[in-house]
Amino acid sequence: MLGGPNFVAVFHWVLGVLFRRRRSSQINYMVNIAGFLVLGVAVFVALGFARSATRKRRLVEESVAAPFSVEWREFLLVSVKFYEGLDAADRKLFEKRVQMFLAAKDIRGIDTAIDDKIRLLVASSAIIPTFAFSGYNYPGVQTVLVYPNSFDEDFQTKRYAGHKEFITGIVGN
Repeated sequence: MLGGPNFVAVFHWVLGVLFRRRRSSQINYMVNIAGFLVLGVAVFVALGFARSATRKRRLVEESVAAPFSVEWREFLLVSVKFYEGLDAADRKLFEKRVQMFLAAKDIRGIDTAIDDKIRLLVASSAIIPTFAFSGYNYPGVQTVLVYPNSFDEDFQTKRYAGHKEFITGIVGN
């Protein structure tokens, strides 16, 4: 424990070694205050992380609890062959997974606008290869970047003579 008795004792020892003399009550007082400040900051930071994680989890749960849009369902039926081939129960599961993905991931356009159709296609493209793994939601991915066209190894999308755009998708950092 960061602010427990061991931490304070180690802090006292470090100051004793640094000053190489007997600690006065004033130094003991300063060490105790410093220990409580460090403990307070640690608790504050931990509460901030816990609140952030709880808020994110609540947003995902609320999103999955919301009904799936009829417009979205019609778009998926027309645009995603995999979804079209699913039975009714699997379609419901697919829809919930799409909602979970959209709630948990940030989808950003690079030199392009992002609308609901693109977001649905990105989410569907992520769900299809992992559909058999019901709890999987790409834990290492927070953001998906969408480019307007292919790009090169330097992520350049500009077209000029001699430019070799051949990458149309990439997963990773």
